[in-house]
Amino acid sequence: MTQLLTLPGRPVTMPCAYRYEDHGEVPQLSVQWRGPPGRGLLCHYIKHKAFQNCTPGYSLSYRPASILLTIQRVRARDYGTHVCSVSKRHDVSDNSVHLAMRTEGVNEGQSSGRHLPGPTQGLAFLPALWWIMCT
Repeated sequence: MTQLLTLPGRPVTMPCAYRYEDHGEVPQLSVQWRGPPGRGLLCHYIKHKAFQNCTPGYSLSYRPASILLTIQRVRARDYGTHVCSVSKRHDVSDNSVHLAMRTEGVNEGQSSGRHLPGPTQGLAFLPALWWIMCT
C-alpha cells in the first residue's frame, strides 16, 4: 500500500499502480477510484469509450502506464484508504493508497520511506507530498 501525507485544503495527486501496460498500450481499460468508507465511487474512466465521470472536486488523468486521481482540495472526509481498480477485459487489479494528514512534526522535504518509482517522480507541482512505500 502506498501512503501519502498532505495538509487539509491542499491539492493531492494519488498514483494507481498496475501492470497491464508495462509492455505496451492496452486498447480496452476501465478504471474506478473509490474513496474511504462512506465516500463511494469518486471517478470512473472507460478508455475505449472515451468516458470519464468524476465527483466534483476530483479528476482522473490517464496516459499509458499512469493513472492519477487528483483531489483539488483535501477535506477531512478524504483522509483514509482509496482503492483504484483497473480492469482489462475480465482481469481486475486493485491498488490501495492511504491518504494521511501531515503532522506538525514532519518538515517539508522529509520522508521515511522510498519514493515511488516511475511517472510519479519529479512532480514538482506537489511540494506538500511525501511518497512512502509501505511494505
